[in-house]
Amino acid sequence: MRVYAGGQGAFSAFDGAAPEDFRDLFLGEDDESEGQRAARETAARDVLAELIERSDDDECALLNALYAAQLMAVVPLRRRADALPNSMRRAA
Repeated sequence: MRVYAGGQGAFSAFDGAAPEDFRDLFLGEDDESEGQRAARETAARDVLAELIERSDDDECALLNALYAAQLMAVVPLRRRADALPNSMRRAA
């Protein structure tokens, strides 16, 4: 994601990280171990706290914090769907 100001140069709103990396931090991956999940969730909480702290002065940080909070809320739903029998997963 790039932000342009008055036709001047651009800067990354994700400080060099791709949007996919941002989503992966908060959603995780299907094959991650419990240890990997715990470390990723700790990092995600730290990033969210920093975004919330910066959001008073930075609208982009506020929007990213809102997006991150929504992504974190989706994770339990995805794990519940993984616990469903195979016949029900297609419908979920």
